[in-house]
Amino acid sequence: MNTYSLNNTPFVKKMQTLGVALLIIGAVGLGAMAASGLHNLFAGYILGFMYVTGISVTLLFFSTLTYLANAGWAVAIRRVAELLSSNVKFGVPLFLVPLVIMAPQMYTWWNPEGHLAHMMDHTFKGFYLNHNFFYDL
Repeated sequence: MNTYSLNNTPFVKKMQTLGVALLIIGAVGLGAMAASGLHNLFAGYILGFMYVTGISVTLLFFSTLTYLANAGWAVAIRRVAELLSSNVKFGVPLFLVPLVIMAPQMYTWWNPEGHLAHMMDHTFKGFYLNHNFFYDL
């Protein structure tokens, strides 16, 4: 029985080289964003996190809806949606940890000292604009 390996083909080597080059470009871009200010880095991280999470949750809703409706036409599409919505199970908890760590630098209401101290005591916003509200959910 013959087994074929694609590891030594020119196409695979070219893709590996391209992958390493893109990894280096991404690392340089990440370093440039960090050098320009952590606020920009965190803002980009939050934007990407919300984008991926939104797509994952939408695809999870789509696959649930097609399963409940017993839609036979969507079986092939549903498999792709189920694969991409698996990010909700693994990716969201993993990427939520840096989001909580970055929160004091990104959100002014996270640390109520200074110009937000009066809002925390006298208005309804003080109920939900504190870190204990989000941790207790």
